[in-house]
Amino acid sequence: MRNVFRTCRALSTKREADRRANRSVSRVAYPAGGRSVDVLALRLALEDFAILDTRQAFIAQLRYFGVLTEEEIARRMDRSSNTIRRELASAKVWLRQWMRQV
Repeated sequence: MRNVFRTCRALSTKREADRRANRSVSRVAYPAGGRSVDVLALRLALEDFAILDTRQAFIAQLRYFGVLTEEEIARRMDRSSNTIRRELASAKVWLRQWMRQV
């Protein structure tokens, strides 16, 4: 019986350690579902991207940190929704590549 308790305690300790290892202050669930996102890395990526393309970086910032829809961004920037969608798609490609390198 003592061995059963030791085994249960060891498994419980391992599970707790796994849970702690997977926690991160900077990783949060993406609002639309799917994988979690490292918010700090995304912020750094946006800062680097702003050097290359200020407008696309601003659109991505509004989308991810301002939590605005593409239509809301289009109205705010006085552009069409399709233009914002294309700019955001282009920004996503660059940001994904940057985040893979980190």
